[in-house]
Amino acid sequence: DIMELFNNLILGFGVALSLQNLMYCFIGVFLGTLIGVLPGIGPAGAVALLLPVMTSIDPLGAIIMLAATYTGSMYGGSTTSILLNTPGESASIVTALEGNKMAKSGRAGAALATAAKRLTDPPVPPRHYKPDLDPTWEAVILRCLERDPAGRFARAGEAAAALVGEPPPKPRSVPRFLVPTLGGLLA
Repeated sequence: DIMELFNNLILGFGVALSLQNLMYCFIGVFLGTLIGVLPGIGPAGAVALLLPVMTSIDPLGAIIMLAATYTGSMYGGSTTSILLNTPGESASIVTALEGNKMAKSGRAGAALATAAKRLTDPPVPPRHYKPDLDPTWEAVILRCLERDPAGRFARAGEAAAALVGEPPPKPRSVPRFLVPTLGGLLA
């Protein structure tokens, strides 16, 4: 069983790293970057534009090319955000705010390299949360889960009070028909 697993893994890498599939990957990244530079199209639009082309390609090559197109258009969208301060999609807004400042100060290459690195880095796990930062919604949720791992606060007021370490507020009257609904959401 283990040898069959390794044989299938080697077969998969062999097929994915064939010259034809690597060419599909290169073409997909290139076309995705070209399409992603156009403001307003984004990765989903780039994939949708290339779907008619995919009908004439073998299925594995088409999937590889679509994934490469998506990744290339994500990078292309960050390019216009950094250099022109024009985010083409919602995922590039923060890139436009910070990357354009870097580009104006003469560090456009570093900003583009950071954007490319962002596509390959895994997300930061929650254990790296530092409580001395300004609270955001993510931080508030993480702190709630730290205080109550089961997530069973009876009321939202108790959750907020647990965050700041104060006694819970006096309960307000809630219509009786909402009690099961709210209890189910908070349980």
